[in-house]
Amino acid sequence: MSSPLVSVIIPNYNHEKYLKKRIESILNQTFQDFEIIILDDCSTDFSIAILEKYKTHKKISFILYNETNSGNTFKQWIKGLSLCKGDYIWIAESDDFAYKNFLKYTVEKLNASDKIGCVFTESIWIGENNEKIANPKHKLSSIVDLESSNFITNYMLDGNFIYNASAALFKKVAYLQNKETIDKNIIKYKACGDWLFWALILENYSLDLVYSTQNYFRRIESSVSAKSINSIATSFETINVIAFMKKYYKINLGLKQINAIADKIITVYRAGRFNIKDHFFIQLYSTKIHPSLPFLIGLKEFKRKISRISNPFKV
Repeated sequence: MSSPLVSVIIPNYNHEKYLKKRIESILNQTFQDFEIIILDDCSTDFSIAILEKYKTHKKISFILYNETNSGNTFKQWIKGLSLCKGDYIWIAESDDFAYKNFLKYTVEKLNASDKIGCVFTESIWIGENNEKIANPKHKLSSIVDLESSNFITNYMLDGNFIYNASAALFKKVAYLQNKETIDKNIIKYKACGDWLFWALILENYSLDLVYSTQNYFRRIESSVSAKSINSIATSFETINVIAFMKKYYKINLGLKQINAIADKIITVYRAGRFNIKDHFFIQLYSTKIHPSLPFLIGLKEFKRKISRISNPFKV
């Protein structure tokens, strides 16, 4: 029997409420040449009972249950990647779900060019009960922006452009070409490992976009994506990932990039409930990226405080 073209990895932890919808949205894809690999990270809810109902389904290659929680979703990613038979890989987060043509459109894009290593679609952001929160659209200057070096430099240094793994399909070869570096580094992070993953996946490949909504991205207070930004550790992770990319790709930062990075760092640490001492250490640590950042961050914060004094109702 020939291998499937696409391997779908579903890493799950305590998402019993969303699991059935997640799995069914994959099984009901119009493109059907895929396998599913399910990895449960020692869930304490009723996830196992739901997953067991699918264990004999012909599309399911593996359902693996951890006896202890890994403590890091990116360890689960690596575990899943080691099991994939397909040439294309979809990491389908267990609380998200997809439109029926997600694979149809993303596979077509990957098939179109050897230069394309990853395809990313538009998403509707939803809440706990599937209520719509947002439907952001991608803004790019030109197709040249999607080429590897341009994309990393202009769209990944000040934030994770590929903000939701469920909206991306990528080529396994792009991972394998950089496997050692990826596996070694992404597990160092709890919140930002995906950001670094995509940056390394695209070292030798371009990104392409599907300019239509094909994914539902769940944003709730209890989710990793919503909570991670509230940790002081995430502020340091953000700085470390940016510093890594800068060094790895030998990027000379311009004023526009430094300004955007300062805004990113401020956005992350403002979301946490930290004291002045914490803010100071974060600012000081940002010298790892560029020596001017502590001053620039401090200046921006000073201007913000002055603005709030003159306009106390401004957020």
